[in-house]
Amino acid sequence: YDALQISDGIYGYFLGDVAGHDIGTSLITAFVKALLKQNCKQFNTPSESMGIINNVLVELLSEEQYITACYILVNRIAKMISVISMGHPPVFYIPKQGNPYFINTKGVFLGVFENSYFKSIDIKVSMGDRFIIYTDGLFEKIDRQKYQSYKDKLYELAPFLHDSPLEALPDKLYKSMFDEKEKPTDDITVLSVEV
Repeated sequence: YDALQISDGIYGYFLGDVAGHDIGTSLITAFVKALLKQNCKQFNTPSESMGIINNVLVELLSEEQYITACYILVNRIAKMISVISMGHPPVFYIPKQGNPYFINTKGVFLGVFENSYFKSIDIKVSMGDRFIIYTDGLFEKIDRQKYQSYKDKLYELAPFLHDSPLEALPDKLYKSMFDEKEKPTDDITVLSVEV
C-alpha cells in the first residue's frame, strides 16, 4: 500500500494485492511504489495514472502474475473522491452522516492487458467521511452461519468503525473479523482513510 501527497489537500491512497507469495512479490511491490510516485501527479487523472502503471506492469510481470488493487484520490479542498478498482474487493464507505455502503466498481487486474481503461467513480464527500480499503484475506473466514457475506459483517461494524480512532481502525477491524483461535491463511491489509 502507499499514501501519496499529490498537491495541497489532494492525496492518493493505493492498496494492491500481488497474486502469489514468493520472493518476487516484494520486488513487485517496490516497483509499484516507484510507479505510483512517478505517475500519480496532479496533471494525470486517476484513470490515466493507473493506465500508465498498468502498461509498465504488463511488461514486467510474468503471465501468471497480476495485481488486484484499489486507488482512491481524495481531494479535501473540493470534497471529492475518485475511486478505481482493479479486480479488488469493493471499498466500504462510512459517511459521517447517512448510511454506509460499498462502492462497487469493476475493473480488470493490473498487469494483465495492455492499454486497459480503468473507470473512475467520483463521489461528493464531507469532512469526517471514512473509507475502508482491504485485501480479500479479511473475509476468508467469515462465519457463514451468522452472516450471509462479509458485507453483512461490515455493515454491522459500521458504527464501531466510524467512532474508532482512525489509526486503530485496521487492527480493530481485524480483531472483529477473526477470533483469537483463528489464523488467516491469506495476507491481510486494511487501509483506513478519512476525509
